[in-house]
Amino acid sequence: MDIFGLGVLLIGMSAATFGSGWASIHNYNKARYLRDTPTSKIRSAAQGYVELYGQLSEGLGELQAPLSAKPCVWWSYRIDREEKNDKGERKWRRVAARRSTSLLCLNDGTGECWIDPHGAEVITQTKVVWYGATAHPQRQPQRKKFLGLALRGNKSYRYIEHRLHLHDTLYAIGDFYSREITEKASPSPNLEVDRYRQLSEYAWQKAAQSEMQYFLGKPAAGRPYILSDFVEDKVAKRFTCKAILFAFVCLSSAIIGAYLINTHLY
Repeated sequence: MDIFGLGVLLIGMSAATFGSGWASIHNYNKARYLRDTPTSKIRSAAQGYVELYGQLSEGLGELQAPLSAKPCVWWSYRIDREEKNDKGERKWRRVAARRSTSLLCLNDGTGECWIDPHGAEVITQTKVVWYGATAHPQRQPQRKKFLGLALRGNKSYRYIEHRLHLHDTLYAIGDFYSREITEKASPSPNLEVDRYRQLSEYAWQKAAQSEMQYFLGKPAAGRPYILSDFVEDKVAKRFTCKAILFAFVCLSSAIIGAYLINTHLY
């Protein structure tokens, strides 16, 4: 191997080492925040970074997932197209992706909290994958993944949809805000996050039945903002497994890089 090829390879190994090392630490910190933050009740939660656990209520009303047309309170989708590269290899390329921005409403029995999904990492149990021949699905998704693969044929589009549904149990961790509601106060929210302005007049009239209105949003940099219908332990275990995997990649890349330096430069 010439010195130029070795240099390129070492740069690649260095990038893999530092990138996977950062990813390992990042995922470990997420798991640590989830395990170290105690669950709070909405009615008595302190201002700042909190963990909530409750049930998704109707809030501003149900949505309809764009691809499957299924009712839900939150959705995201991705559409991929299968393409060939110059070597004839088939790969999936993303051609479209969207996620809903409508506020969620969490009820834990002590009160209701409006949750802004903007900027959140949303981990859902409902993930549906199916295939089609057009850029937008023309039929309902297959119920079984193996059946979808068997009937796929020459269909060159893949649709992936995630959903949260009404009455799903939700785990949420982020920055918690509250606002006192009085007869003299304007029904329009005056909060740090402008997205809360999408609250309808009906929602604020409903909120006015109590003395306080509660919100959860994206925290300051360095702290995870996570919404999931999995229980906390499963979410934390997910990040721990990712941290271990990236740590293994980091260590492997470092060993390979050291071996290349030792065998070609010394």
